[in-house]
Amino acid sequence: MNINYENFTHFAYYLNNSKNANNKSIDETLKEYHNAYTTFLMTRKYNIDKIKYYRMNVIVDSFMYNINMTDIDIRKSLINYYIKNIKDCLDNTLKPKACFFVKARLERQAYEKIDKYEKDTDEIALHYKGINDKNKYYYEKSIEIINDDNYSESYIENEYCDEDDYYSDYNTDDYYYDEYVTDYSTDYLSDEY
Repeated sequence: MNINYENFTHFAYYLNNSKNANNKSIDETLKEYHNAYTTFLMTRKYNIDKIKYYRMNVIVDSFMYNINMTDIDIRKSLINYYIKNIKDCLDNTLKPKACFFVKARLERQAYEKIDKYEKDTDEIALHYKGINDKNKYYYEKSIEIINDDNYSESYIENEYCDEDDYYSDYNTDDYYYDEYVTDYSTDYLSDEY
């Protein structure tokens, strides 16, 4: 079967063109599907060469479907012709429509980025974060020690020991007086100033 490459070229340029051209022979919904598929590929963050490869396959398959061809050799010749003669001018830019929710989300992302930068570079906040992390570490270690069975037994033995060394009688007035009166305080208490 002979292939009309002129029709194929027109078909490919019609689908690859981002602007809608008036063409009665090609269904407009096919162009919409092709544009939607391209948008889907862009949102998948494929590189430009991979997107162009997928678009080429869709165009070849769609053209073959329109003229009821199923021969693999014809498909290979169409792919070779497409690679050599047809230029796909995809610029790989996704432009979402201006919408209140899109603007609000973009503003929120910008605010989060600035906030993260400020937190990462604020020396005072980093200092207090270090202190909090240190306190948290020691708190967790103390909980581990308290929950340790060996520590609990030794703590109980030391706390409730029957020896009298732990309890001494320092409730006398002499002790308190002797504790607070030192050589320096005697100078202060004297009248020789």
